Amino acid sequence: MSPSRPVLLLLVALLGLALCQSHFRQIKYKNCKSKFEILSVEATECGETETRCPFARGSEPRIRIAFKPKERVEKLETSVRAKLGSVFVPFHLENNNACTAGNLTCPLEEGKTYYYSQSVKILNEYPKVNVQVNWLLTDPEDGRRRDACIIFLAEVV
Repeated sequence: MSPSRPVLLLLVALLGLALCQSHFRQIKYKNCKSKFEILSVEATECGETETRCPFARGSEPRIRIAFKPKERVEKLETSVRAKLGSVFVPFHLENNNACTAGNLTCPLEEGKTYYYSQSVKILNEYPKVNVQVNWLLTDPEDGRRRDACIIFLAEVV
């Protein structure tokens, strides 16, 4: 085997891996009175031209929120709920500690940009339905405080 063949095989493997990676795309969202400055919201499995993010049952879409805290924050907790009609149904998160599960290093400093990122499992048992998703990052000791609060539309397909 020539010395260039292993290099070529490695490049092909890396290209294939890169093509298989999910890419984040900007999504349409509403800020629901966040204390933090929300800079952007992105998701996998969703496009910026789509009104609703199509989340397939059995998938694990990932959300990424860029934000700047307006004060020092010691801890954050994640809460994700789907609004079905007038009822809120919680999405199951394996770990709701936003500092560990959301790729953040707490404490967070005032004015610094952070990128929170976490996935949520769309279970096969979920019905095919349109939902409003409420994604919150809150102080675990004051659940009414909305450090980061976003709303976006999705559909379970």
